[in-house]
Amino acid sequence: MGDDWPPEGALVRIRDGSEAHGDEGELALYGEVWMVELDEGYIWPILHRHEIEVIKQEDSQ
Repeated sequence: MGDDWPPEGALVRIRDGSEAHGDEGELALYGEVWMVELDEGYIWPILHRHEIEVIKQEDSQ
């Protein structure tokens, strides 16, 4: 999937133009699929890195 993905737990905004566009949540990896865990208890699949914008991520250093 590439090294340009932010780490799990990063706060991201969905920008894919779908019904979830503009929603924010934490990025999580479910098996081999990236998902955004939304506040309402829903998860949204992310197929391509350009579909999300990183708002905040923890420094791992």
